[in-house]
Amino acid sequence: MALSKGQPEQAVAIFEEGLKKRPRSKKLLVGLIRSKLRLNQCEESLQLLMPVRHTRVANRQVLEGLAACFCRFGDYQEAVYWAEERAYLAPPKADAFANLASYRLGAGDRAGARAAMARAEALDPLSESLLQTRLQVAIGKGQVEQADLLFQELDRIQPVRSQMNWFLRTRLALDLGDYNEAVEASEACLVLGFQFSPIRALRGEIFRRLGLIEEAEKSLTTVYASAPGVVGLKAMEVRLLADQGLFSEAHELLRELQGTSPVRPDVVASAWYLAQVEGDVEEAARRKAMYEVVQFNPYRSLERLIPFEED
Repeated sequence: MALSKGQPEQAVAIFEEGLKKRPRSKKLLVGLIRSKLRLNQCEESLQLLMPVRHTRVANRQVLEGLAACFCRFGDYQEAVYWAEERAYLAPPKADAFANLASYRLGAGDRAGARAAMARAEALDPLSESLLQTRLQVAIGKGQVEQADLLFQELDRIQPVRSQMNWFLRTRLALDLGDYNEAVEASEACLVLGFQFSPIRALRGEIFRRLGLIEEAEKSLTTVYASAPGVVGLKAMEVRLLADQGLFSEAHELLRELQGTSPVRPDVVASAWYLAQVEGDVEEAARRKAMYEVVQFNPYRSLERLIPFEED
C-alpha cells in the first residue's frame, strides 16, 4: 500500500523489517527491490537481484524497473541489457519492445532501436509506450508537427496525462524556447513523481536559462544525491559553473567529460558554451562546427543555451 501510494521510503522500511523475520521470502525481496528502484537506487537494487536473478524474483516488473532506473541516469547500456532480459521474457509485449527501442536510441544503436520498434508495432501499433518512443524520436529530430500529432494521439488513448507525457512536453517546450510552458509542464510532471530524476535535471536547465541560478542548483543537487556520475548532469553543471564565473572548476569538469564522452552533443555544447562565455572565439567556432556534425535537431541550437534576458 505504501508503494502504491507513492511512499517508497516507507515501503523500504516495511519490506526490510519483513525480511528480518522471513529472510527467504521472494515476495518481500521483490517488494524491497521495486521500492529501492522507485528511490533511484539502481545499484543497490541490482546487488539484491543478482544472487537470485535466475529465480522468479527477476520477474517482469523488477526487470522493467531496473532498466528504467538505469535509463533515468543515462546509463543506457545497463538499461538495454535489462530491457532485453525483459523483452524476451515470455509472453512478448509491445511495451517491452518499445521501451527497449527507447533505451537503444539512448545508447546510440539506431538500427537496434528500429528493430525493437518494428517488433512493438507488430504486437500492438497503438501501444502507449510505442507512441512515447515515437514522440521521443520526433522531438529528438525536431519534428514539431509530428510531435504535436503524436501528443494528440497519446491524449486520445490516455486522457489523463502520464508522467512521461508531461516530461516529453517539457522537453519539447524547452527546445522551442517556450519557458512558461516548460515550467508548467515540468511542475505537472513533478506532481506525479517527486523521485522522477529526469524532470529535475530538465528543470535545472530550464532555471539556468531563466537566470535562476539558485533554483537550478537546487534541482541539480536533488538529482546528484542519487546519480553523482551521470554525464548529462555534469555537462549541465559545466554551463552552470560558467554562468557563475567559476571557470577553473568548469574546465576541470569539462576535461573529465571529454575524456569519456568527447562527441556527446551535450558535452560538445557545454565546451562551446564555456568558450563563448570566456570570449574564446576560436575555440567556440571549433566547438560549434563539431556540434553541427553530432546534433541534427534545428531547435537545439547552441544559442538557446544562453540565459534568457527580459527586455
